Amino acid sequence: MTLMTETVAPIAKPSPRPGPRKPATVSASALAQHLDCSRTYIGKLEAESVILRQGDGFPLDQSRVAYLRYLPRVAAIAARSKADAAHVAAMTACFRERCNLLMLLPKGN
Repeated sequence: MTLMTETVAPIAKPSPRPGPRKPATVSASALAQHLDCSRTYIGKLEAESVILRQGDGFPLDQSRVAYLRYLPRVAAIAARSKADAAHVAAMTACFRERCNLLMLLPKGN
């Protein structure tokens, strides 16, 4: 005769949850390599408070997310600068045309 306890496998105990971990921090050089930029650019991002140093380094995950959120702002600024430059060029061309026309008018009437 087979007993019920013989046919049922023992239930595995859940593994204990790990306690709160301190986020992994990396050096500025390691972060620069991770983000594929220069160490100097990391310094610029830190100065602009895009990424924040915590203790002995930069938290890798937080820094990556902050940098990814920062990129669209940089692209928008670059696009605006390009549009501004095109506008200035167009206005300069109009001004030159107007000056050329004024030089063709007879003087002194």
